[in-house]
Amino acid sequence: MTILQKDWLTASEISILKLRGMPQSKRGVLQLIDRENWSERGEKLARKRNGKGGGFEYAIENLPAASRHDLAIKRHKAAIPDGVEVMTPATVPDDFSQHQTIRRDARLELLAIFKIFYVKCGLSQRSAEFEFSRSYNANAVKIPSWVRAELKSVSAASLQRWRALRNKGQLHDLGGKYGHAKKSILARAGGGEVANFIGALIVKQPHLTADHISDIVEAEYGSDLVLGDGELVTLPPIRTFQRFIADWKAEHNTALIKITNPDKFNSAIKFSGENMNSHVVRLNQLWEIDASPADTLTKDGRRNTYAVVDIFCRRMLINSTDTPRTQTMLSLIRRAIKEWGVPEVVRIDNGSDFTSYEAKRAFNSLGIELDITHAFSPWEKGTVERHIKTMQHGLMPLLPGFIGHNVADRKVIEERKAFSARLGKDDASTFTVDLTADELQNYIDRWVRDKYQHSTHKGICDETPFNKAASFNGTIKRIENDRALDLLLMPIAGKNGHRTVTKFGIRLDNGHFISAALDPGQEVFIRHDPEDMGRIYCFEKDDGAFIAEAICPDRLGVDPKEAIIAVRREQARRIAEEVKPLRREIAKIKPRDLIDGVLATAAKKNGNLAAFPKRAEDYKPIDLAAAIDATQDANTTTKLTDEEKQAANEARARIGQQGNVVAIRNEGSGSAPAIDDDLKFWNWAHEHPCQLNDVQREFLRELKGSQSFQRRLKIAAGQ
Repeated sequence: MTILQKDWLTASEISILKLRGMPQSKRGVLQLIDRENWSERGEKLARKRNGKGGGFEYAIENLPAASRHDLAIKRHKAAIPDGVEVMTPATVPDDFSQHQTIRRDARLELLAIFKIFYVKCGLSQRSAEFEFSRSYNANAVKIPSWVRAELKSVSAASLQRWRALRNKGQLHDLGGKYGHAKKSILARAGGGEVANFIGALIVKQPHLTADHISDIVEAEYGSDLVLGDGELVTLPPIRTFQRFIADWKAEHNTALIKITNPDKFNSAIKFSGENMNSHVVRLNQLWEIDASPADTLTKDGRRNTYAVVDIFCRRMLINSTDTPRTQTMLSLIRRAIKEWGVPEVVRIDNGSDFTSYEAKRAFNSLGIELDITHAFSPWEKGTVERHIKTMQHGLMPLLPGFIGHNVADRKVIEERKAFSARLGKDDASTFTVDLTADELQNYIDRWVRDKYQHSTHKGICDETPFNKAASFNGTIKRIENDRALDLLLMPIAGKNGHRTVTKFGIRLDNGHFISAALDPGQEVFIRHDPEDMGRIYCFEKDDGAFIAEAICPDRLGVDPKEAIIAVRREQARRIAEEVKPLRREIAKIKPRDLIDGVLATAAKKNGNLAAFPKRAEDYKPIDLAAAIDATQDANTTTKLTDEEKQAANEARARIGQQGNVVAIRNEGSGSAPAIDDDLKFWNWAHEHPCQLNDVQREFLRELKGSQSFQRRLKIAAGQ
């Protein structure tokens, strides 16, 4: 006989069977037997063992219901020959709930307890059922607490019904038929179409009431609804809609929140893995930076805060500013680098103040890698987000001017403000807004240094940020030259920092900056110190090499004339140094060297080339013949007669007497008669501009350029 076939088992045999609901070791089984006093349950349930070693053996009825059920399955499988498909008795239904499982096990356990009671009491089974029920309801029989919590009362008829189901093998029917209630009319209407429509309405506008939804459903489907089986039913009352809406919201709560309130879903429901930064094992390996409005008001208005966190040790620095901007973020990075060292990676979001050209160029100049998170994904830099919340909740409520963390808090403060206004108090006294921006920054720095840095943090195994940072014994990168660091983090000019030098210098913010090291037409990259508006720093556009410091004389209180003279002098000296060796080379070049060199090179390339002669004929057009005759007579001198010579001499004498008189008469053109005075000609020419010929126009231009004639005009005008 095998162990599975025995109705009486020892503690060792029970442990060997590994039954569900029983300890898996012999020692554990013995402890359970002693705890529940199996040896005192009578000879029908416990007896002394006759074999070697003695001890007790126990009837299988002592086992819990779950253990007996498991034993029955093992026996059933052992009794079936090989090759026969085994059917597991009492297969769990797909829709069997946890509550039904507990109720089934409680009833099986109660039947096992009743059997022990029946064996010991000596009554008939029917009488024992009535007596057991009475004792159970009077709490006079010892019952496990979990059974009594599930079965508040019991009757003889219930015991008989449960025993019958157990004997038939319908164990899961002992769990009851709970959870199979008939679906609501709204759930069944239209084969589920109406239910989906109502769900869409709730998601589209969560503030719709049951009355609103009832009217919309009636407008969409009419006053009668068709069920899945074709039955026509009247639209249910408002109360049915209220129950259905409540059940629908409870069933689809997670999906509803994701659609209607994504921020709440991300912060409260969406799974966020633990220890997402486990790869960070040293100081300055990874920083996270973010910005948020401060939950307090100052005399300068509401401030914005930038926070940077070192992920390894959770140390933090915070700066406040009037508006979010790149320069404030870079100022915080500069401060952190000076205090902590240079980071390897900085994690930022895709905000314009973090991803601007100025910010990226600064990080690249410092050799810092950027880790940019996805848009609308604050959980990707959740550490700094939580640290900002710690600051908002840990510090801001202590400060005057606190305005609350959310809309509900602000509403309470606004209502207090309205009440105080009725009492005649002003806003300043109501909200105690008396902090300046500098005072707020001072409180933030003190809170971080004295409070936060020495508070334990769960993310670093309940260590403090101060101690965690102090425990690191590795090396960190530092920039010893503070001025060089300041220069790299200074703001750039305009959008990209590029400027072209003109003869007036570099124009920036309505000022002109000059330097002798700059040449007009040169393109440079500019940085400027926000605390010194009179200086800029110029770098090479391509490789970023430093060129010079340029100044704006007006803003520095320097005499512009003296500054220009100094720049010109330095420019002349620098150019002279560049030109001097060039002049020596120029002197070596003779006037004809250029043309001789070019022609020599051409001859060397093309000297061996010759064209074949072409067939030709003599060509003499009429005009060419006349030209030939003219060339033959060009050297012939025409002799004047004595009368012609005398007339020429008289003409020369008249011209000499008239001086600058110009003949403006042209008999062939019909122009005005000659004027023998240039003033009269000037006046006539301006009165008759359309009558001027080419000679007259040329003479008029000469008069305009003559300084002596212009003085005569002024004298004549004065008269």
